[in-house]
Amino acid sequence: MAISDPIMRFHHTITLPRLQLFQRRGRAAQAWSQARQTFATHILGPHFEHLAREWTITSLAERMEIGWTGTTSVACREHGISHQLDVASLAPGDMPRTSSARVALIGEAKCTNRPRDARDLARLEHIRELLGARAHDAHLAMFSRAGFHPDLMADAGNRRDLVLVTMDDMFNRNGSKRQGHQDGG
Repeated sequence: MAISDPIMRFHHTITLPRLQLFQRRGRAAQAWSQARQTFATHILGPHFEHLAREWTITSLAERMEIGWTGTTSVACREHGISHQLDVASLAPGDMPRTSSARVALIGEAKCTNRPRDARDLARLEHIRELLGARAHDAHLAMFSRAGFHPDLMADAGNRRDLVLVTMDDMFNRNGSKRQGHQDGG
């Protein structure tokens, strides 16, 4: 069972496993050095994904018709895995876990130091293809702490189905300026 509260998750994944180091004089830097990757993966990443879903529900929903928003995974026979989606929004009025649910938006949220690029877009396009007719009109959303490669930003300007969102956009009520689809129609 995952701990949803970031403070409790920090306590259980960072502090408790290294408590003796944190408590010893002069060893906190060593403890933090050991915990840095765990912090990025298990604290920052999930919280950023949560913020992306909240932004989708509050800000993006003002410009685009979306319904239920959450996470999901999509089975892929080609790669032999399930692709995880950090943000998945259904069409208004459709219910999760129903065979007739239409997908309005699929998104990926990355809290890394690497700007998102065409590879990330190709992954989302592949997942949209896997979803078939249920998602043929689905918008693609990419959320990035580190921004986007210039080629991807140029591509977004020519597309109505792609939304690029930085962390600054998520904290700015007006939302992203880097999106192909801005008018909701």
